Amino acid sequence: MSLLQGVIPPLVTPLTPHQQLDVPSLEKLIRYQLQAGVHGLFLLGTTGEGPSPPHALKAELVKQTCLLAGTQVPVLVNISDTAMAESVELAQHAARCGARALVVTAPYYFPLEQEDLWLYLQQLLKQLPLPLYLYNMPSHVKVSIGTEVLQRALQEPGIVGIKDSSGDRSYLKSLIQLAQDRPGWSVMVGPEELFVETLRWGGHGGVLGGANLYPRLLVQLYHAVRSQDLPLVDALITRLHWYHQHVLQIVPRANGWLTGLKTALALEGLCQEVFAEPLHAMAAEERKELEENLKTLRTLQEF
Repeated sequence: MSLLQGVIPPLVTPLTPHQQLDVPSLEKLIRYQLQAGVHGLFLLGTTGEGPSPPHALKAELVKQTCLLAGTQVPVLVNISDTAMAESVELAQHAARCGARALVVTAPYYFPLEQEDLWLYLQQLLKQLPLPLYLYNMPSHVKVSIGTEVLQRALQEPGIVGIKDSSGDRSYLKSLIQLAQDRPGWSVMVGPEELFVETLRWGGHGGVLGGANLYPRLLVQLYHAVRSQDLPLVDALITRLHWYHQHVLQIVPRANGWLTGLKTALALEGLCQEVFAEPLHAMAAEERKELEENLKTLRTLQEF
């Protein structure tokens, strides 16, 4: 697989009211992303409510996404699970469907020492049919992927990069420095507020939740940073901050950013306003505020 870079949306998982995969909405979402010029699609991440859907729905999501995206962009599948056998089964299914790579966090629930994590990754790698990206998400899985594990990972041909969602600038800088020792090893960032810094430090792109709603803006920002168009970068960052304040951050709950994002997508006609349990819909007054904010965006012609 060639170097992964650019804007990779961690696709939301569109659902019906009966908690089934909403295939027509999935088609609309993927078309919307591809028309904006994104560089890949990432399935079953945090933004995709990855831990929540049943295994059969995950498998259907992977199958349908690979069919709809075809060979236009690489499809990456998060196989993280508490059971290694489930991760391997989903990985094999993803390979059969045409996915290009896999992604994995540390297994969640039990706290792990770094040596435990490395032994887990070694055992998993032996059974995977596709290249693997690591996914550093310590806020959700209790353990960060440490420097020693990363140095070992750089020596493994089957591991080809990392997505960092820690929000730790020092850690992110160290990742980018370490990656210089291995050509073709990709460093991607999760938090959008670190996207521009990541590119300027030598990182390769972002797996950015907001790209579900405003992919064109983030693709433009990526190219503006790469071409060092500083006035355009500043203008796009201002717009990005507006989205964060008026769409992703209007719900104060811990998962409010995801609630706001998926509700905004529903209001734009891209999916239904249905969440995987245990997440739930916004309160009526929050939804009304979000709807008004989206009307303002349309007036400003920012969509």
